[in-house]
Amino acid sequence: HKQHVTLRLGPLAHNLLLEEYPLAERDITTDSNGRITLSTDIADMRGVGRFVIGLLDDIEIIDSPELVEYIRNYINKNLK
Repeated sequence: HKQHVTLRLGPLAHNLLLEEYPLAERDITTDSNGRITLSTDIADMRGVGRFVIGLLDDIEIIDSPELVEYIRNYINKNLK
């Protein structure tokens, strides 16, 4: 089943996302303060999880407790 994620993207994360997945642009909004938000449905946490983990200092998870849990488990498992 699809899950919804909402992420606040910094400039680096925004540019890399659009380089890799140009169609993601349809799910991106920019508010009046210039903050970039991706709000989209995903089929699997693995891809978005790796993206967020690789850019943790440039991405804020706004609304996706499942993604937070996935990342927490991934980091715990792989730091042992």
